[in-house]
Amino acid sequence: MKSEPLIELRSVSCARTEAGVRARIVDVSLAIEAGTVTLLVGETGCGKNLLLRLLGLLEVPDSGEVIFDGQPTAQLTDDARVELRTHACGYLFSSPFLLAQFSALENIAMPVFKISRLSPEEVRVRTEELMAFAGLTEFASSKDLPPFLQKRVALARGLANEPEVLFVENLDEMIAGDASFRELLHAATERFGVAVVAAALPSCAARIGERRIEVAGGRLASAVTP
Repeated sequence: MKSEPLIELRSVSCARTEAGVRARIVDVSLAIEAGTVTLLVGETGCGKNLLLRLLGLLEVPDSGEVIFDGQPTAQLTDDARVELRTHACGYLFSSPFLLAQFSALENIAMPVFKISRLSPEEVRVRTEELMAFAGLTEFASSKDLPPFLQKRVALARGLANEPEVLFVENLDEMIAGDASFRELLHAATERFGVAVVAAALPSCAARIGERRIEVAGGRLASAVTP
């Protein structure tokens, strides 16, 4: 494990309005270690999803600094920020955002072809590995998948470019109807060395090995590791 945090927020504040709802983060300092599972827990509107986006470099803070893998990000150009996100981050949003005209295999392979410098054979091996990991091998050519399998395709796609950290929006929705999905996230940290940062409602209790960070009113309320 690295001697310094994978991601560090230093006195970060940010306010955004989405769909008419105001969210904010106020003077938050936080460190995320490599290869760990962290839950950002709070009620709807508490700022946890904004915090997730700040950690994932999808938002630029109004003040403070985000340090990613030892690199300050405040002065990065838009292109440099996209480059860092593309190669270091994976994202799993509430909607899988799968391309309906593509099969499960094609949805997973697409980002590898677009971003990596792997040969076609290496892409095939990588894609098949991820499909087996997510329990999707028998659905490789399928396009019309039930919601829980769509989420697994999105998970495999999020891991396709070997990110350092995987960001999961609304963990509660991800694990609904798929009891083993949460175990897959832990397996990803063990097998691929990826850190996992997930937003969740208070009803989503932390499990062994998960760090639970409570967010209320845009501030950190507590941090507990079972």
